[in-house]
Amino acid sequence: MALVPQPQFQQPGIVIQMLEASQTCRELMGVMLEENEALHRNQTTTTQMRLDLKKRLALRLETLLADIKSQKDSVRGNRSAENVAVRLAEEIDMFRKLASQNETMLRAAHRIRADIVAMIRDTIEASQPRVTTYNANGYVQHGSAGTTVVGAVV
Repeated sequence: MALVPQPQFQQPGIVIQMLEASQTCRELMGVMLEENEALHRNQTTTTQMRLDLKKRLALRLETLLADIKSQKDSVRGNRSAENVAVRLAEEIDMFRKLASQNETMLRAAHRIRADIVAMIRDTIEASQPRVTTYNANGYVQHGSAGTTVVGAVV
């Protein structure tokens, strides 16, 4: 009885991997464009969902690109692989620019929210009545610095 060789699973070709990386890159750019639009309209209710999706897509893209880089010798001389590599490089360049813009918009949104919280806090603190207390030495102390009310410093 002759042994029949079992088919072995081969890694997808470099062209297929580059096409998958290109698709993932476009999906990631789409998510960032949606996020930028939402930030522009001040609609950030789905930010966490987008963040999870961006992380998943970025990890997939990093994995594909690392695998592609390890096989870069197989691209040389393969005209279709070279063409796909050029398109992928262009998409990666667009992705980098969009990622930079996305980061800037996220930082700005974070800063705006921090400023709003600080303004609200300052308004609340300014509207509270001034407290006059006696300090440890028996002198009158104006303000609430170090005053404890029901276990909390006021």
